[in-house]
Amino acid sequence: MSNLINLPTQNAIKRAENADPNHGRCLIENCSRVGAIVMTYMFNRDLAIGNSHLIDSLEWSWRMRRGTLNLDTRRNIFFCASMHALFRERKWCLIPREEDVFHFYDEERVFIRKRNRFVDSEGDIFTYTLLPLQDMEDLYITRQSGRDDDKTVSIHDFPFEDLPVIRSHLHPKFVILHLGATISRFCGDAWGGLLDRFPYLWNVHQLFLAWTGGIPLGAFNDPTYVFPRSTMNDPVNSAVTPPDLDDNGDRTPLHRNIPISEDERYRPASSATSSASSSPSSSSATSEEMEVDDEEATDEQPPQRASLVEPANSSVLCVRGSQTDDWIRPLTSLVLTRRRQGHEDLRPVRWTADRVAGWAKRCRSPTPPPSPTKAPLRRSTRIKKKPKEFLR
Repeated sequence: MSNLINLPTQNAIKRAENADPNHGRCLIENCSRVGAIVMTYMFNRDLAIGNSHLIDSLEWSWRMRRGTLNLDTRRNIFFCASMHALFRERKWCLIPREEDVFHFYDEERVFIRKRNRFVDSEGDIFTYTLLPLQDMEDLYITRQSGRDDDKTVSIHDFPFEDLPVIRSHLHPKFVILHLGATISRFCGDAWGGLLDRFPYLWNVHQLFLAWTGGIPLGAFNDPTYVFPRSTMNDPVNSAVTPPDLDDNGDRTPLHRNIPISEDERYRPASSATSSASSSPSSSSATSEEMEVDDEEATDEQPPQRASLVEPANSSVLCVRGSQTDDWIRPLTSLVLTRRRQGHEDLRPVRWTADRVAGWAKRCRSPTPPPSPTKAPLRRSTRIKKKPKEFLR
């Protein structure tokens, strides 16, 4: 798999440097570019590059076309020096502002915006706060001033509360993904301590779960997610197909790091046939209708905090191949395969009184096993000797 992963190009790094308000300096220490600066991904693409289900889920949640999410975007790349290794080991992370987190919620800050109501964050620069997580009590951070001609260096001790706010071009979506995957490892007192300091981390965790939870049933019938197969190889409608742009240095190519095939950009053949044969009124519900119904159903059930703590070993990899349906019920590999082939009639069937009665009639009580029989007694062939007479 590693030989199929496209390495980040120099154009991708250049785009990140141009968008960075620090002009390629270290995000934390603000040291010069001539130092040991390392290009770093905020959301580690190696955890998702081979997991098409995760990328599908992100593209669906972020209202993108299937196959257009490129993790080499400049909004997912920053530059770091000596803090790079600690970041990769999840010793520290960045926390977005509270308003940047609740931007992805509704106006009441209760429910997460779903695909049909998703609005991306606008702006080129966002501010973040450094949060130490573990094994940083004995460390200190040196930070240079913002000008090359000023060699002033400030020293910041744990817990680095006096460290200035961090201005960056990093998009809050990728920061939330990395932060949500990181705090999913915490439980008990550690998780409670984080919530005491930053209560809205609970909402960050909810966003992570929602964005990586898989695509809903009927997603491949949504024309805003995948194109109808009728437009494939159609010169009239070829303009609507998003081409894989060349990495020309000005724009991030609209394809995945491992691009999907041209055939996968379109609706599965069996799904297109079934939807074409049925009338619009009797066809399966569109994704927007499904989402509205789901949201109305959940309005009466506000989220509960008790079910948020995941096992300590959970991470981004926990969503590998774990798409869910409308009832958040895990699907088997066979169902996932058939769904990708276009079989959209795989909604779990609910039990009714007639189905229970029919099932009961077809059931037969198991035949009890035969009781074990005792083996016949065999007559002994030994001759019984007479007891010896004792001498009187």
